[in-house]
Amino acid sequence: MRTLLCLPLIALGCGGAAAPAAPPPAPAARPLAVQCEQHYARERTCADAYLAELVRVRVEVDMPPGIAAEDARDGRDAVIARARTDWEVDSQPAARTAICDALDDQVPAARVDSLLAQGARCLAMASCDEFAACAVADERSYIVSGDQH
Repeated sequence: MRTLLCLPLIALGCGGAAAPAAPPPAPAARPLAVQCEQHYARERTCADAYLAELVRVRVEVDMPPGIAAEDARDGRDAVIARARTDWEVDSQPAARTAICDALDDQVPAARVDSLLAQGARCLAMASCDEFAACAVADERSYIVSGDQH
């Protein structure tokens, strides 16, 4: 569930002194970061439904490997409880902000509009169950890949 952060590029000035640091872009210039924060807020509101759906899909595809066996051995409630512990760490403000801030730098420009549309669709879902199903469906290819960033 961890996301790899990209390293910032250091701009070097010409002719000696380094150019002054540019101020960070305004939130409107970082639409994925803004929507990511909204997504995490909705996850928190809908934590029970979101984690249940996330674990359901992870067990279905056995990713990470062994989670299906854990589910069979320990029961779904125990697996969800462990997932909640990880999620609580990953969704702390500093971790969440680092993940969200990196998106606008990492996502290719050609994918931004489609990701914003997907995110908006999920955020517009009325119930937590609908939001969870939508959000986890959007995350499915990432889950199946086993990419742990």
